[in-house]
Amino acid sequence: MPKGDSVLIVEDEGIVARDLRYRLETMGYKVAGMAATGDEAVLKAWEHRPDLVLMDIVLKGDLDGIEAALMMRERADIPVVYLTAYADEETVQRTEASGPFGYLVKPFEDRELEACIEVALFKHRSEREIRASEVRFRSTVELAQDAVLIADSKRRLVMWNRGAERMFGYRPEEVLGTPLENMLSERDAQAFREGLARLSPGVAAPPQTGLSERSAIRKDGSEFPVEYSAAAWDAEGKRFYGIIIRDITERKLAERALAESEKQYRTLVTSLQEGVAMTDAEGRLVYVNPAFCEMLGYAKEELPGRSIASLARPGDGTLASAQEELSRRGQKEQFELRMVRKGGEERDIQVSSARWTDDSGAFLGTISAMTDVTDRRRAHKELQEKTDFLEAVLDAASDGVFVMDGDGNYVLMNNAAAELIGEPSEKWKERHAYDPLHPGEPGTGRSHIQRALSGEPSRFETRPDPGSDRVLAISLTPMSFSGKVHILGVVSDMTERRRAERLQRERARAELYGFMVSALPVFAASVPPQARDILVSSFAARFERIIRPRFEQELAALRRGGKAVRPDSPEMLNRYLSWISELYSNLGIETTVERGRRAGSLQFSNCPWVNEARGNPIFCLICRAIAIRSFTWAAPLGHASQRSSIVGGAACCHFDFQLPAA
Repeated sequence: MPKGDSVLIVEDEGIVARDLRYRLETMGYKVAGMAATGDEAVLKAWEHRPDLVLMDIVLKGDLDGIEAALMMRERADIPVVYLTAYADEETVQRTEASGPFGYLVKPFEDRELEACIEVALFKHRSEREIRASEVRFRSTVELAQDAVLIADSKRRLVMWNRGAERMFGYRPEEVLGTPLENMLSERDAQAFREGLARLSPGVAAPPQTGLSERSAIRKDGSEFPVEYSAAAWDAEGKRFYGIIIRDITERKLAERALAESEKQYRTLVTSLQEGVAMTDAEGRLVYVNPAFCEMLGYAKEELPGRSIASLARPGDGTLASAQEELSRRGQKEQFELRMVRKGGEERDIQVSSARWTDDSGAFLGTISAMTDVTDRRRAHKELQEKTDFLEAVLDAASDGVFVMDGDGNYVLMNNAAAELIGEPSEKWKERHAYDPLHPGEPGTGRSHIQRALSGEPSRFETRPDPGSDRVLAISLTPMSFSGKVHILGVVSDMTERRRAERLQRERARAELYGFMVSALPVFAASVPPQARDILVSSFAARFERIIRPRFEQELAALRRGGKAVRPDSPEMLNRYLSWISELYSNLGIETTVERGRRAGSLQFSNCPWVNEARGNPIFCLICRAIAIRSFTWAAPLGHASQRSSIVGGAACCHFDFQLPAA
């Protein structure tokens, strides 16, 4: 059965190359092509992307097989098997830098050839899978919130993930190569070393430790509690340690708070910190606890014999007496009284009262538990005022703000959001079966909502009404509320800004047309041939002086956005191809752009001056001058050339752009 793998043959002996092709096709391989020189081999490898290359080491031309193989390995990751009549040590050493996947010494049998190819393909695929696995592992480690560290046998750090950078404050270059225990406090470093020693070779211990708690030190010198586990493994004859560290500051604070809460609870149970008062059958106080005394500002000896009603403000005493009567009848009551402290200050007191009896059930009096809720009432009032204030601020904001739950339903929306999105104020709380961002445009926002719910912020622009020129910018940010995922959305009306940007582009187009009109004298048919070079050179200089600042402005805008673009780089090539395509489009020329890693091309499918250019070639020279001169702004060391022209009979004008070798 055909194997399906493609092979490129690089052999400068034609007979040998054809024999190889026959043998490979007989075995079921596809022959991607044949090359006789190193340069030709590199070009065909780039064009056909074969699964494997059979490379003769000794080739004619400037580029031998080893150099060609090295370029293929670096640029296209194509495995190479060398064909050589020389298997001496010097030749083998020269090939090592290119990472060969096998050698075949001429002459060789078919079974040797097939076995070598299959081993090379298997090895190459295995290496790719290993690299992909390493990428997945590193991505997972970098996304971890915990600190994930790897140290060598001498406990020196060799890996430091982003979680560690956030936790400790060190960048990787600041700590790699330093002792791992530097991250711990001095009192814990020795115990940490001893724990790792138990994982060392020759020690009877499990391959990993349990969770341990230690004190770690941040870059700023602050100390914080951590929990870690460590594991050890051997790779390539060396011992490595993996350590996962978790910041447990919040947990310790929670444990401390819980311990304090339990202590308070025990104190409350044993010493009854809640105000407690007991009255006799006549309603006179017979016992009050210290909390009750503190609540009302009286000494303990001042209260026995008084009634609770006598401690209430005028008007509330009757309520206290009535509630006490209900308690006497066996009803448990809860009510509020405005009670007066000894100094005259009034406090809101929540009272729960019940009757108490002797063993025979005879009524002895009431027991009341009292809680001062004055501060709670005040805090609730302040919170309500702040909530009202926040809602007023949101409703006054010009940008729309909304919150959406995990089902895509609105749970909060200010007036601006309702107006911008087009959601009636009385309808936004209803569940939505349609697109929750744009009822009139189904599907516009759902993909962005799903992205935000998965934890990735999203920002996009859309039109709320089909056919409208109104543009909205919507940003969606995931947030957690009450243990559930929600989305915080902000909506801004971008209509005026986009209109201004469009006017600015139209103004730039008008300026470009004005420049081209100013250059019309050089298009005159009467220009003598000997003067064309001078006119084109003059035009190119004026073009650079007038148009280059526009190109520089785009680069400056990129730098302000935090995206620095270097000359002679693939990023600059992509930016330039977009810019030159738009410039020619402003002249009425339809363009097509093709992009490669370090090369690109621009094709014209029409020419506004095709009739004039047939009578005067200076029109083509002007277009050529624009392309070649402007490319030097993006790639001073690159090369631009014109492959074909419409006037010359081709289907399109074709310009090629090549960056310098990396």
